Amino acid sequence: MATWTCPDCDTVNGADDAHCRVCTTRREEAEQRRAAEAAAALAAAREEATAAEPASRGLARRRAPALALLALVAGAVAVAVATAGSGDGHGAAPGGSPPAAVDDGSSGAGDGTSGAADAGATASADATVPVTYHRGAYSLALPASWVPAQDGVSHPGYVESRWHPAGHARVTVLVDHTAGSSADAETAARDVRAQVVGAPTYRPIAWGPATLGGLPAWRWDFDLDGLRKVDWFVHACDTGYALLGSAPPGAFDRYEPTFAQIADSLRPACA
Repeated sequence: MATWTCPDCDTVNGADDAHCRVCTTRREEAEQRRAAEAAAALAAAREEATAAEPASRGLARRRAPALALLALVAGAVAVAVATAGSGDGHGAAPGGSPPAAVDDGSSGAGDGTSGAADAGATASADATVPVTYHRGAYSLALPASWVPAQDGVSHPGYVESRWHPAGHARVTVLVDHTAGSSADAETAARDVRAQVVGAPTYRPIAWGPATLGGLPAWRWDFDLDGLRKVDWFVHACDTGYALLGSAPPGAFDRYEPTFAQIADSLRPACA
């Protein structure tokens, strides 16, 4: 049988061989190694990309709240600058800082209302020229975007007025006054609190002294009937005054500075 020698590897092949079996095997093994190495490199690259992806998404999640917070702070600064001229110039923060949270001996839980209907409203929406309302017994400055819902409605023993931002009726400021009252601010606040302290949805948040327009006052923060509320009480001109700000829990933090500015603008008629 005639044979031939492979010029690449000097392997002696039979005459009927079409190619060198040794060289073919070596080529196939080399191709398999290269394919395996390529597959391993691809798998490693995918694993590395997968491991890095959550970290980058986590960074994005951390950046988004930070940017949102920066925008919120910027909006709050804009509101403060726009409304700085409406105060009485005594230099204190409008409405005073919220008193320290205390447990007033009662318990209860809110109903978890989210206030989604008011989620689109922001404090910057109230950065308009204040409009002063004169109600005989007092005057009050509110953002121009707010509208009256009740105007001087008489009840047994007191007179009540109510305002809210246009399009957001669940966000309200209510002012009532009781002529001929001799109760100081804290006493008046305790009398009102006694009427709701047993309600199943009542939850106390803060309770303590404050200042409104330079007058000694009392501030009470609480949840009731699915709303977050802040109530200020002040006594002047032989009259008791109360100003109540209310909003769904999800919107309250945006409106609380506006509530405080409105409360601080309250001026008894004889003051």
